[in-house]
Amino acid sequence: MTDVGHFLTVKISFCYFPCKITEQEDMMRRSIRLLAAAALGISSIATPGTMQSGQAATEACSLNYHCYAKVADSADNNTGVSVDMYVQCLGVSDPKNSFANWEMWNITADNGSTWLESGQKYGIFHYPANTQNGNYVWFWAQQYSGGKFAEHYVMSGSGAQWVNTSITTSGGGSWDISQAGKKIGSTASGPVGVYVQAGAEVTAEPQSSLNAYINNFQVRQEGKWAGVLPTWTNTSDGWLQGLANDGTTGAWAHAWTNNCSTPNVSPNASSPLTASSAPAVLQGLAHQISAANGESKPSDITFVLSTRQRAVTALAKSQVAGDGPSYLVQLHGHFNGAAASIPQGGKAPHGTTLTFVVDSHDGTVTDWGISSQDIPMENLGTVHAVR
Repeated sequence: MTDVGHFLTVKISFCYFPCKITEQEDMMRRSIRLLAAAALGISSIATPGTMQSGQAATEACSLNYHCYAKVADSADNNTGVSVDMYVQCLGVSDPKNSFANWEMWNITADNGSTWLESGQKYGIFHYPANTQNGNYVWFWAQQYSGGKFAEHYVMSGSGAQWVNTSITTSGGGSWDISQAGKKIGSTASGPVGVYVQAGAEVTAEPQSSLNAYINNFQVRQEGKWAGVLPTWTNTSDGWLQGLANDGTTGAWAHAWTNNCSTPNVSPNASSPLTASSAPAVLQGLAHQISAANGESKPSDITFVLSTRQRAVTALAKSQVAGDGPSYLVQLHGHFNGAAASIPQGGKAPHGTTLTFVVDSHDGTVTDWGISSQDIPMENLGTVHAVR
């Protein structure tokens, strides 16, 4: 991983006496300050639509080439990362085959092979018709050593309000993922983090819609929290815009597209699964997620009815918030991990086994992962083959 250094932040004060402002007022004040600096030709600030050296886009954003507009910093031996997020809109026009994320990562290996992440997502499995004010989903994900990957969906998104998410460890390689102060998952990873990122990850252009902020981006090192000193990166060709600065108590950033309207898409359907309807529904989902990960002809599709937590424990040996009757589905092929949420510079997951978990109450995909090891599904119940 390479840290290309920190840009100078020029501060323009709009308050000349002790005053209190709301978080949203502070957000707008920082936008005005940075835009004003850009208008004055201050090139040391990341200006809207400006690419930093070495960050020119080489191809259009897609599942095979994820685009980013984000801040990052080296954070050796960190035991936690935290950020406040505000999302006004988040969407893509082809949500079955693409996604947009507003998220945070903590990379836990120097070569970028393992990481933890948390944020909000629209696309692939979760795409209500309206993409504004919370109609997306909170998620967290993890890349394990050996290319194994798992992604978990937690709850409806939090539109037009500030929400904190954090990834912390108390030692021994055990990490907790929290949202608004509530633990939403836990898992094992490297003993410490080494590099942090936060911002946008988009796999479609120019029909994507995004307008989102981060604030108070901090890391914990030697038991103390301190603000991230951000390096700004934009790998799109200018349609994805953004800016950032050091902030008062932690890095601050804003990314947006010219479009923040609702895409004209049909929402993903959800309905209870029954013994008679489940095979066809699970087969359709299996082909969808398989195609998104580079395999058009998956084989050996099997499923078992269990509970979400038992299925996730088998899939990823992790703990998630929420439980209930769920189907665990397993299929085989050559999966390239194109639909996985990954940090810039991270190594996409790969493997010959793909698994996912479906809530039987509404047919919603709650978890999925890629590895090269089969899950012993017979330990969870009666295994059925999709015909």
